[in-house]
Amino acid sequence: MATPQYPSVLPLPQTTGYGQTPKNNTLRTEMESGNARQRKRFTSSPTEYSATFRFTQDEFAIFEAWYKHEANEGANYFLIELLGGLGLQQQEARFTQQYDAPIVSGNTWEVNTVLEIRERKTLTAEELAVTLVFPPSNLENISNRLHTLVHTQL
Repeated sequence: MATPQYPSVLPLPQTTGYGQTPKNNTLRTEMESGNARQRKRFTSSPTEYSATFRFTQDEFAIFEAWYKHEANEGANYFLIELLGGLGLQQQEARFTQQYDAPIVSGNTWEVNTVLEIRERKTLTAEELAVTLVFPPSNLENISNRLHTLVHTQL
């Protein structure tokens, strides 16, 4: 069965109140003497996103039906574009709790929830190594010069 997709007809989460919290992935052991030892428990750990969606009456009707049938009342993972350090990226997420949906004005519903991202998208180790040597502002200059060299001079 294919992973469900968050409906493209619905708005993405608001930036107000939006944030991420990586789950703790280290195990700490206190020693009788000396420094404590720490180690990574898993190769990857989920990240929680606080998310608020604002829907019109019609959008909320679509969300409720999608949540019930496609997201399986929040139990299934689904694909959604979320904002992170790399910008807007498609992530695999699921709900960690039932949503709260008060009406905020007239026909506007505000859905508050927490999403769990299976694996947060970040720079690769290789990309990090490059950006530590050449900061992003320098990469744009280098990229422009390389583009000119390849496409104009060569």
